Amino acid sequence: MKVNYLWMRMVVAGLALATVVLWGGRALADVQSVTIKVPDNTMMNNSGSVIPDGSGFVQFIKGSPDNPPTGKADSSNEHLSGTDAYGVAQQSPYVGLAIKGPVGYYPNTPAGNGGFYIDNQLNHVKGTKYYIRYWTTDNYYGNSEVEIPWAAGDPVPADMTFTNFTPLYEAAAPKAPLVEAELIGYNLTLDPLVTVKITPPTNTQLASVSGGKFHYEVREGNWTSGTAVITGDTDTTSFQLAPAANLELGKTYYVGAYARNYFGDGPYSVPDEVVITDLALGTPEVEVTYSFVKGTGAFGINTFNVPFDTSMGSVEVVAGPITRVGLDVNETINIGNFVRLINEQAIEQGKGNSIVEVFGYYDATSQKHMGLAAITANSSGAVISSTSIDGMTSTSTILDPYIEGYQVSVNTPITFTLKGYVKQKQP
Repeated sequence: MKVNYLWMRMVVAGLALATVVLWGGRALADVQSVTIKVPDNTMMNNSGSVIPDGSGFVQFIKGSPDNPPTGKADSSNEHLSGTDAYGVAQQSPYVGLAIKGPVGYYPNTPAGNGGFYIDNQLNHVKGTKYYIRYWTTDNYYGNSEVEIPWAAGDPVPADMTFTNFTPLYEAAAPKAPLVEAELIGYNLTLDPLVTVKITPPTNTQLASVSGGKFHYEVREGNWTSGTAVITGDTDTTSFQLAPAANLELGKTYYVGAYARNYFGDGPYSVPDEVVITDLALGTPEVEVTYSFVKGTGAFGINTFNVPFDTSMGSVEVVAGPITRVGLDVNETINIGNFVRLINEQAIEQGKGNSIVEVFGYYDATSQKHMGLAAITANSSGAVISSTSIDGMTSTSTILDPYIEGYQVSVNTPITFTLKGYVKQKQP
């Protein structure tokens, strides 16, 4: 009888392939034998001594060590946070039981002092992460690095050996952080800008409890009895207070913070002093970057203000490593010389000598738009002609540092930075 061997080979190959796929999908991607091991003498107390066999407590956890414990764990209390859960055994005699226990807990295994060992099976989903958390006998705990035992379809089981652990965390409320507050300048509406940096305490795993890992306060006058003018909660270690957050010129404030975890709130830091300088007495210079885009319409689309006070010093143009005077000391800041300054930057950047077309603002008193249109300038950028809008504003009109709504229209985009002292807010 003639046999079609090619057809037979195809059938056999197809059956074999189907068998591999079914077995791999059911077994290797689901329940698989694995050894979980922490070598002896690995788990240690904060004092440096190895945790004796039968002491401490070890947890085999499915999840992330970034999730801090909600309390001190033991045989009766998981105290897992986030989406963490125990890894569960699937093989006799521990079927359905969480993998946990004292150091060297499981009988008939080679684990001894400072070690942990169990041969069992796990119910595994591809990409599952596991880690070990152990609790010392002197009130600390440590987390291992994450291990991913195998991926679905791996041909052989992969054992997990945990040897790398974080420095130990204290199982207690955190100690005080370090707080540094700094006045870095003023915004365009002359509100003080204060940054806060919090350095977390060591040997603690913080938790976002009651709104954040840190609670901070700003108190006026002194820390002990001063009035809290700002309070807040945050997870970040570096942030800026809201510019208009009740901070007044000429006053002294103190900034303090405490850290949180599931064991409780820690003590306040040593408060840091920040003085909101009265601008009349001198203040750090501030930099303001103007970025004007090409405008359309009668009054342009670039809105800005000019907060500088030339009585305290010149206004300088910052151009990379080069700094030069843009407005002299005691020079009046009016429409004419500010338009000239913009045009000068255009000349420096090769964009022409007359890019400002309209300069105006809305006058709240007269309820009118006021300013100059059809502005032209000479080769140095100074205004030589213009037409008035509504209020017959001229180039000699002084720019009020408290007006936030000046508008300029330019025929080509330009960006430049000015540096100078800002005008003091009047009471």
